[in-house]
Amino acid sequence: MDELERDLRWVDETDELAKLKVELGSDLDDLPSDISSDLALARFLRGKKAALTPDFVRSALQYRREIIQLQDVAQYRATISADTLPNRANNPYIDEGAEGRTALEWRGWAKDGMPVRSVSVRALLNAARSKSNEEKALKASDLEEEAAMLFLHKCSEKQQKMVKSWVVIDFCGASTTELLTSIVPLVTKSASKHSDHYVETTYRILLLNAPTMISALVSAVSVALSARQRSKIIICPAPTPLHDVAARFEPDTVLQMLCALEASNPIDSMSSTLAPGQHEFIARRVPKGHLLKWSIEVDTDVMVSHAFLTAESTPQATEIRIEEHGTGKFEAPEDGVWCLCLNNYESWQQTKQVDLNIAVIEM
Repeated sequence: MDELERDLRWVDETDELAKLKVELGSDLDDLPSDISSDLALARFLRGKKAALTPDFVRSALQYRREIIQLQDVAQYRATISADTLPNRANNPYIDEGAEGRTALEWRGWAKDGMPVRSVSVRALLNAARSKSNEEKALKASDLEEEAAMLFLHKCSEKQQKMVKSWVVIDFCGASTTELLTSIVPLVTKSASKHSDHYVETTYRILLLNAPTMISALVSAVSVALSARQRSKIIICPAPTPLHDVAARFEPDTVLQMLCALEASNPIDSMSSTLAPGQHEFIARRVPKGHLLKWSIEVDTDVMVSHAFLTAESTPQATEIRIEEHGTGKFEAPEDGVWCLCLNNYESWQQTKQVDLNIAVIEM
């Protein structure tokens, strides 16, 4: 058990909390429990360790005292419970032009009981290219982080441990140049602001399908992160094996994350041009007893890996090379999610044209 796992324990900092509450005094008055309780204050103690000062906590409390007075924030907070993932539809500022810093979405649950937020870098790149309404984007981001903090607090009370979220960032289809020029400024701006007001909300950060130069991105973003935050980052090089994802998250969560990719909508057919070094993921939900059939046409050859994910298993993916044409079928022994990866990662010069057909048939 590492330090990050130990810090999921229930509140036990009795002496430290008593001292902190004395130092804060009236700054705790008239605040809801998700902001002023021992559980809420313990996040500061664990997140900042010896670097914590009463002034830092006081500033965060004042920020949240002010933001919860806003009508739109109060309305969103009223919808939050431990039984349902926060619904972005309740955020009035999220629409086209305000997605840039609010692209993180709740996808489901990890197998360790922590909730999962993820984002496709494609979504961030699209937002970075658009002319966003900066004021609306900031309000949307502020509202999402406040809702997330309240949700984690309610989950913590229910599970009797300090619940934090997995944050999954999928780099599938993103170029290093675009990441460094467009994404770093976007992420750094929000991370710097919210890390001053919301502490210990993230359990681990999983970077999926990370390009070879992702270390440059991590170094750039790390200027806005503490050493503790940097220790939470897990880098999974591209193409990330499906097994690595299935081992950590529930099948429906994997499905939701893959469906966030533009090429991973639950469709019956897809035509894709794989650039050199590129890969695409596709996922379909398959009920117990149903038959899944797939076929692939490719102009030359392509590596294909696929796996069936269930709540009880984390199977290794089957990998095959398809030349011109290939088919397969699978009968689901139980409810699950079938995932497939089209991989052109071994070719750094040749583009591949791939046509895929999928059918889920009730037997």
